[in-house]
Amino acid sequence: MASFWKKITRKKKIAGFLLSFFFLLFSIWLALPDLVGWGLRNQSEDFGCSDFEVEVEQVDPWLSRFSSLRMEKEESLSLGIDHADILYSPGSLAEGKVDAISLTGLSLDLSGENPLPESTESKEVENESIETMVANFMSQPSLTHLRVRDSVLSFTRNGVRYSVNFLLQGDFYPEWVRMIFDGSFLGCLFESHFNLEQNESGAFATARVKIPDLAQLKSPLEKISDAEGLGLDEFSFLGGELKASASGKLEENSLTDLFLELNASNLALDLFGHEANASKIFCFFTPESMDMVNWQDKAYAN
Repeated sequence: MASFWKKITRKKKIAGFLLSFFFLLFSIWLALPDLVGWGLRNQSEDFGCSDFEVEVEQVDPWLSRFSSLRMEKEESLSLGIDHADILYSPGSLAEGKVDAISLTGLSLDLSGENPLPESTESKEVENESIETMVANFMSQPSLTHLRVRDSVLSFTRNGVRYSVNFLLQGDFYPEWVRMIFDGSFLGCLFESHFNLEQNESGAFATARVKIPDLAQLKSPLEKISDAEGLGLDEFSFLGGELKASASGKLEENSLTDLFLELNASNLALDLFGHEANASKIFCFFTPESMDMVNWQDKAYAN
């Protein structure tokens, strides 16, 4: 009889321990959003941000969701994100990897009058070449997919604010990176693609940019000319399409084997009050040396 009660007591102790353990896990689970928010605020203070706000909506082993993120650093940086989703799995987190990051309503405002101060960490990174950093990242990318929607990047220089509304898509795989950056710069629509491939010979980059309507460049060029004193009053685009492509090999902190191509069609220009037209223009550029001061060029038009 005594042994029977001992077994019941032992079972009660085990059940009580398991119940307490699961209650502790459940409490930590409920407190995770607050703990993550507290950690993010501490990180922002270490970064030197004077103002930081974030709402942590969800944190679990597969997804972290944030909203209404706002941070400022003196007068040099202002960052806002309406919604952010970070997707991962317990296995990927154990390897230090994130499966996907999705950002909606990102707004980044930088000031040229008040540049960000350099940190000691950034100075240490400067000692490592860009080629080495790219090779390290591409060998085992810590992020696989990046999506940024309905976002705007702004830069203030000489009292003038320049804005780019954009959509960004990035896919990062071992030895291969693809990025798409589409949007509008001060009302001028553009499309751009960037690819980076790593093999035994090194890292090779290719980029393409397309401006479907060059007439939309009139307002941005006038704004830049007035702010920088470039004197472009007698020059403007009336129409046409422009495609630009570039390719090169990344070595240390520079690009080698660089090749640039410009391709314009149905081009219409206003030069000193006179209209000039060309159905096709091709331009090819290659640098004569590594400093890229002098270039060789060839052009064809009809």
